[in-house]
Amino acid sequence: MEQMVVGNVISSIVGKNESKWESYAFVRYPSFEMWQMMTSAKIYQEVLIHREAALEHPVLYMCLASKE
Repeated sequence: MEQMVVGNVISSIVGKNESKWESYAFVRYPSFEMWQMMTSAKIYQEVLIHREAALEHPVLYMCLASKE
């Protein structure tokens, strides 16, 4: 995983920010298969409860980078 961008949400410019996000992070994985392997690992599953407890409204988007 490569951390790309992390920051705090200041305000919504276009549209409603109904989720009232406080912060965000964009990360890149080498491949979808690597992400699947990481998230299915036993250690990841064991600590997942802590991530879920810490985040009130988590959202996960999967994106495919465009080739320009």
